[in-house]
Amino acid sequence: MTILTDISQIDRSAWSALAAQSPVASWFQTPEAYDFFASVPQSVKPFVVAVCEKELKGVIVGYTVAEGRALKRFFSKRTIIQGGPLLASDISDDELAALLNAVPRNGIYCEMRNFSDYSRWQTAFERAGWNYQPHYDVYMNTTSGWQNRLQDAKKRQVTKCIKDGYSWHEAQSEEELHSWFYLLKTLYRNKVHRPLFDYEFFLTAWKNGFCRVVVVQDGYRHIVGGALVPVLGKTAYEWYICGSVMATFALQDWCEKNKIERLDTMGAGEPNKQYGVRDFKLRMGGELHEFGRFIRIQAKHRYKLGVWVINLL
Repeated sequence: MTILTDISQIDRSAWSALAAQSPVASWFQTPEAYDFFASVPQSVKPFVVAVCEKELKGVIVGYTVAEGRALKRFFSKRTIIQGGPLLASDISDDELAALLNAVPRNGIYCEMRNFSDYSRWQTAFERAGWNYQPHYDVYMNTTSGWQNRLQDAKKRQVTKCIKDGYSWHEAQSEEELHSWFYLLKTLYRNKVHRPLFDYEFFLTAWKNGFCRVVVVQDGYRHIVGGALVPVLGKTAYEWYICGSVMATFALQDWCEKNKIERLDTMGAGEPNKQYGVRDFKLRMGGELHEFGRFIRIQAKHRYKLGVWVINLL
């Protein structure tokens, strides 16, 4: 068994082949995702680890991030693994344990945000020191007929917007991208209250072709919403979105037209907690799944204190 932590040591063709075959693949665990994170100036610090046993058995791509000035950065430094690890169907518990133990222990904690079902490996994760936390995800089937799954009230809203001249397309200029980013930034500042990457992150994702950006225009040709969307195979990922009903409808329509069969909306809150975003996604035809998250606390005292400090800051 061999653990690889240098991107140059990993066979990219074998990596891409694993992403095409794995039952838990996501775009965020592909070579292209690592390339993207590595190319964004100053926003994130990416890493990759892999395990081989004659052939590639597992890969984890993640990044370390922190926000704000010195004190807030100290208490917000964490590692994020979007989508969960990329695993071969026949990976052994020993191989998985070696892969998980190779994840860098940077920051206060490491969080795996699963977009697939990892229940068959949950015991192995927990033995390696990763705790499972229930968390929802919502998939949207975007094959022909998906409009029939929308709640009637949402259908009426969409019909009215289309009658008023709303339209959508992939962003065609940096001006359109910037207009969409301004709306997204305003949403995160005034309503979401969560950290948002700077403009360079989104510009790199769009300009270098790592992700698509679907934008919505009103009848006056003003950008009023849209989404940043990476794609792997027949699955698209709703990474960042703003614009409510028409943004989601436009993205679903875009998926169907591009023969993308599933839209992963990337998270829908915790069970037993009210979450309006989850309700909205279900009314737009979504299907609820509990894939959960795996958390490894790496600095327990700083983690507890950090929750309090971040709320103050």
